[in-house]
Amino acid sequence: MIKDIIEFVIGMKRPELLETQNGQYLYSDSSQRYERVPKNRPFNREVCNVDSFAKAVLEEVKRDGEDSNGFGMTVIFEKNGATFFTDDCLGTEQNLWQFEREFTQLWKVVSHLATGSKHSHRQLLDAMESVKIFIPDFEKLYQVISKLRASKKINFVSNPIFEDGEQAGSYQWEQKIDSNGATEKAVCPSEIPFRGKIVRGSEIEYEFALSLTPVLDDEKGQILFSLSMPGFDMVLDQVREDEFKAFCALVKPLSELLILRNY
Repeated sequence: MIKDIIEFVIGMKRPELLETQNGQYLYSDSSQRYERVPKNRPFNREVCNVDSFAKAVLEEVKRDGEDSNGFGMTVIFEKNGATFFTDDCLGTEQNLWQFEREFTQLWKVVSHLATGSKHSHRQLLDAMESVKIFIPDFEKLYQVISKLRASKKINFVSNPIFEDGEQAGSYQWEQKIDSNGATEKAVCPSEIPFRGKIVRGSEIEYEFALSLTPVLDDEKGQILFSLSMPGFDMVLDQVREDEFKAFCALVKPLSELLILRNY
């Protein structure tokens, strides 16, 4: 009797596909076990700005059906962008759209300069030249800073002193320019203003400034420049707020879409 049962089980053909309450399971020869068949083979797509992200959300909802209005879908905003979960019922198997902010060349240059590190005269001028279309009154500011070039023949009589001006302050100091003791006043602006787009693909422009502090090296007869941006994080906070508001306005018709923040 037992022998007959064993021969019957051995003779049974293993089904390739099993139907269960939890879904379908397909036998894998490589792992020699049944593996669950995903209900959906998910995709993960990326965009670099919030406008394209909103268009993707609207299109996905449109494809889901006229009466959807975003039901069962979630958007979560993070510090660096956002993620659109297209069908929460599918869990890890759902399609994802990810918005990851990509910065413009302007903001990349500003971020590099605003570290507090000291830059040479040439380095500062080259950096300004690379983003000159975003610097108001660039020619005037460039000429002022270019005239600050020093040499070993120059002796600095005083350290830079901050002086308030009508619109923006400046640093001033006295320096000897020849062996006869003749001096001249040097004036260095205290900030470099900018106006331009921070995020690629966005139409929003921002105004901000880098603080500029001259550092005198009396031994080498040269001027170094330290740049910083006290409001760096505030600018990024404003970018996030503007993106969130713009997105909410663009997807306003989707009354059932769940929109959350995680920052």
